[in-house]
Amino acid sequence: MSGQNFNFKVSEEVIFKTNLEGTEIFIVFLNEDNHYFKINGLAAKIWKMIDEKGAEKISSVTLYQECLEKLKPNHDKFENDFNNFINQLKEEKIIFLE
Repeated sequence: MSGQNFNFKVSEEVIFKTNLEGTEIFIVFLNEDNHYFKINGLAAKIWKMIDEKGAEKISSVTLYQECLEKLKPNHDKFENDFNNFINQLKEEKIIFLE
């Protein structure tokens, strides 16, 4: 994975719920805006892997490598998709750098 390695954690103000089919995840950020995101597909699978880590610090490079091994993405732009998703989570303050 190119780019900078960093450690992050999920904000304590975030809760999420998976739909009954297990195909979509709704992430709610409990701040003054109470906004939410609906994710599905590969992003939902990455989020599940983040959730498996619990409250521990997560290395972006380690998470990326685990995604490659476990999810076996079948397209060339996975690295870009992964980075965009992680950056969106940072911008929305759903995760924060440690």
